[in-house]
Amino acid sequence: MVDLTGKVTLKVVLYEVLGDGDVIVYKVENDGNFKFEDFYIATFDDVRFETVWGVGSTILEALKDAERKWDRKESVDDNPFREALKMSKEDIK
Repeated sequence: MVDLTGKVTLKVVLYEVLGDGDVIVYKVENDGNFKFEDFYIATFDDVRFETVWGVGSTILEALKDAERKWDRKESVDDNPFREALKMSKEDIK
């Protein structure tokens, strides 16, 4: 096992306020000490907990990954990640 020490920085790059909670996308920036490239995580914050649902190399990939996972696991019709994709379509690159 290799012992690596470094830091990552989390930056909020998308924040959509929805009725039942918020969708937040963070950019995870590597300080250069790790072998992975920067990536994005999509979370859902329902006021009690903030849970990671998606990961991707772009904001869009992270949201689409979260959208797919939500559809598979949640038994509700409303998908907050689908809603966030519609709301922020012009902001996502």
